[in-house]
Amino acid sequence: MRMRMAGRDWAALLGFIALAEAAGLVGLMFTASALGPWYDTLIKPVLNPPAEAFGPVWTWLFVLMGISGFLVW
Repeated sequence: MRMRMAGRDWAALLGFIALAEAAGLVGLMFTASALGPWYDTLIKPVLNPPAEAFGPVWTWLFVLMGISGFLVW
């Protein structure tokens, strides 16, 4: 069974995603300046993902949290 979403449902979904992304941006403001160069000097495990992967992965994580919040709502 496939359900259609009304216009207000799409607005609510986008609102939940925006709220989750805003929470991620608040966290970024507090942690971006705190990392500094010391993180680059750490000895990391072989399976550590490259630094370029963190931005897209965290963005998608917060998108999925917004969708989850919408579905629970």
